Amino acid sequence: MEDSGQDSILQPLFVRVHRQSCSDELIYVQREYVEAFYENWVGEFLHPFGDNLHDSEKLGGNLLFCYLAAQSKVFAWLTPTLMCGCYDVVMRELRTVLEGMFTAYYIDIKNPECSLETKMKLLAKLEADKLTFGKKAFKLSGVPSWEAYHATYLELCSYTHLSVSVTGPKLRKVDEAGYPDSLDVHFDKALFVACVQMWQQIARVAGELCVSLMKTLNIECKQTISFPGGLRL
Repeated sequence: MEDSGQDSILQPLFVRVHRQSCSDELIYVQREYVEAFYENWVGEFLHPFGDNLHDSEKLGGNLLFCYLAAQSKVFAWLTPTLMCGCYDVVMRELRTVLEGMFTAYYIDIKNPECSLETKMKLLAKLEADKLTFGKKAFKLSGVPSWEAYHATYLELCSYTHLSVSVTGPKLRKVDEAGYPDSLDVHFDKALFVACVQMWQQIARVAGELCVSLMKTLNIECKQTISFPGGLRL
């Protein structure tokens, strides 16, 4: 296989993992999902969602829309990150994306007519009161079954904090060898699939929150929205 332009800027270990990710036929469906995700997220989800908000004169200052749109770049670079075997990084970023949705949703629901700048001041107040992260953010949102969403968040926390389940094997490896590998990256089919399944789950949560927001604010759905997690409105 000849080196591609992408290969030329990657460290050799990443090149090897990237090629394995590209060639393994057993993860074809998952690979196809992440490779098409950015275009689907922007074109089939964000644009029609924004159009529906605009038609109802609710787009200006909508914090949830702004937040989800801002995550587009995150998803764009998560695809090569996943393909290069940095599974922990993918899970950590998905946790961050998930957490922020609930604060944005809460502020929009409670202050639907406010400008973005006013909502930013409200966000700053929530930050000062330490209500924008962890269990407090999920509970404050008032979203039905917020506990289930929080459980997903807790699962992802093991990739962010020092943990026995995720960090433990790496710590033991360093302890046994006396020093770390130069780059601890490798192709792992099971982890690749787990990342994509979580990715799909987070995308579906985004869709569910948008549906809830539109219903709560009485926003008519004139443009069909196809959510990357499979939900359709």
